Amino acid sequence: MTIESSFILSSGAILDGQYRIEKVLGKGGMGVVYLARHTLLDDLVAIKLVLPHLANEQYIQRFLREGKVARLIQHTNIIAIHDLRITADGIIYMAMEYFDGHTLAKELERRGKFSPSAAIEILQPIANALQVAHSSGIIHRDIHPSNVMIKEDGKGKYQVKLLDLGLAKIRPTVDSEDAKSAQLTMVGQVLGTPYYMSPEQWQPKTYSEETSIDVRTDIYSLAIVIYELVSGRKPFSGQTIQNLAYQHVAVVPTTLYELDSSIPKKFSEAIAKAMSKEASDRQESIEALFTQLRTAISSYVSNAVMLDLENAATKKFSGLSLENMTSGESTSKYVSGALTGERKLVLKHLSGSKAGKEEKFSLNTFQELTFGREPSNTIAYDPYKDDIVARQQAKLVKDVFEPLQFVIVDN
Repeated sequence: MTIESSFILSSGAILDGQYRIEKVLGKGGMGVVYLARHTLLDDLVAIKLVLPHLANEQYIQRFLREGKVARLIQHTNIIAIHDLRITADGIIYMAMEYFDGHTLAKELERRGKFSPSAAIEILQPIANALQVAHSSGIIHRDIHPSNVMIKEDGKGKYQVKLLDLGLAKIRPTVDSEDAKSAQLTMVGQVLGTPYYMSPEQWQPKTYSEETSIDVRTDIYSLAIVIYELVSGRKPFSGQTIQNLAYQHVAVVPTTLYELDSSIPKKFSEAIAKAMSKEASDRQESIEALFTQLRTAISSYVSNAVMLDLENAATKKFSGLSLENMTSGESTSKYVSGALTGERKLVLKHLSGSKAGKEEKFSLNTFQELTFGREPSNTIAYDPYKDDIVARQQAKLVKDVFEPLQFVIVDN
């Protein structure tokens, strides 16, 4: 095995007789991550290696803890730990699932911000993983965009993985030797990533106080991630640790709705609740939070597209009131009859838009949804009569660039 003076492995080096190093994936102050291949199985793995001459005892304990906690939970959206070993040379390393993606932090930097529905679609698998972890008595305690990996699958969908269980807390509900050995309570210290830490994480804890940290700590941190994705900014912007600590504990941030009134108000309220200073004021589970968020989005869409049947051109029209914005004029009585030529349409709810502007809004997970007339109807529309049915129909087509976004086109 070829090891440089800094304990950086060269390409082609064999680690522990099992893994051939291919390249460096990343470096930190006390460790290195490599892409490697198992010499017998030919599997690609990520090797996370501690630099023993640089790592302090706290870092080593956190590293070992990550491997031990990973044994307690397996989930498709959590990076799997295959092995945790110490070589004869005293090198500590972890063989992990290799995920060829990038962090959610980089994706946010690239996109600027996400729509509420896009943010929820991307983070729903992470929420599912956390729900399983919580039911197993595991609290992550370090949720932030750089601990979420993401990649596109080529079909307009995203694969996401949760990283770093090094600060995870095992609650007493997990009664096993693995859980006991994985416990790591650093009395008198605060643990987490400052911009995303819950108020209760900011206070140095005695052992008994530390046991009070529960799932609501993860709810708080995940809510901050959602806030940042949707608004494009962090709720707290302190430039020092002391200032951030004060803001998390005492300052109520501007709500998402106050920042952008196009964000569903109920969505904003659910995030504000999840970011409550008192843990007892937050949702009781990740599942409860995401149920509220999905309901807020669904209700907002339903309110946007409900048809006032008393003012519709026909009661047979299937639930959506449209306007043809090519003239820049709107009408509350008739459904537009000129839906040809792939013209962009908008809902009456969005009638303030300029003519020809493409509008998007959120639905659930349909690839497309056609609406307008009953299939058997072929009667042409007459704008001067209000007792017949429009022949035309329109279609919502999934936008491949925005998960859960649809463009209204004609059909």
